[in-house]
Order: sequence, then structure tokens, then C-alpha cells
Amino acid sequence: MSKITKIKREDADYSYLNGTSLKGYLNGVTYDDLFQTFGPSTYLPIDSGDGKVNYEWVFKYKGEYYTVYDWKVPEQYVREYYGKEGGLEFHVGGKGFAGDFIDALEKEIKKILV
Repeated sequence: MSKITKIKREDADYSYLNGTSLKGYLNGVTYDDLFQTFGPSTYLPIDSGDGKVNYEWVFKYKGEYYTVYDWKVPEQYVREYYGKEGGLEFHVGGKGFAGDFIDALEKEIKKILV
């Protein structure tokens, strides 16, 4: 099993994210779940040039980069509603198929939160 590596803010470089796009969703995962499992997001609301993303985690998995982010959600709703029943879904971005990454990410979250 390949390890998921979270990219820290000080090590982040947006150039390797060029060309990524929406590949899937994390359902039933809250902001707090992500924070407890992986720590603070790589990018914060202040980093979003267009205000469309508040929190974005950047990961490396099997040699590829992926992102987990909110999309066009007012910041006050991210922590309160994300992942709750009837709530919002975190987006997963990448350059190719992300199914294995999403599965591995969900397993990591479940391990921490059990």
C-alpha cells in the first residue's frame, strides 16, 4: 500500500498542480475529519486569488499530486456543514484517475477517527 503524503505549506509549489481538475468527491467527510487526520490545510482562504477555495489540502500519492478542497462555499459554512448529513462534499482534484487515492484517503481518515 502506498503512503499518502500531505504537502506542508512551506513545501508547497503550485506549479505541480497546474493541469489538475475535478476527479471526484469525498462524501461524509468533514473539515474536522480532514484536520484531525492530516493537520491544517496546505492553503488557506487568504491564498485563494479568486475566493473560490477556502481550504485546500495537497497530497502526493503514488507519484501523483492530488488536492482536496471546498469549492465556492462561503467560509463560515465550511467548518459547520461540510460532510454532515445533507451537507456539502469536498472536491478531489488531480491529473488522472483518483479512485485509488480517494479510497486510500478515506481509509486513513477512518483509522484516525475510530
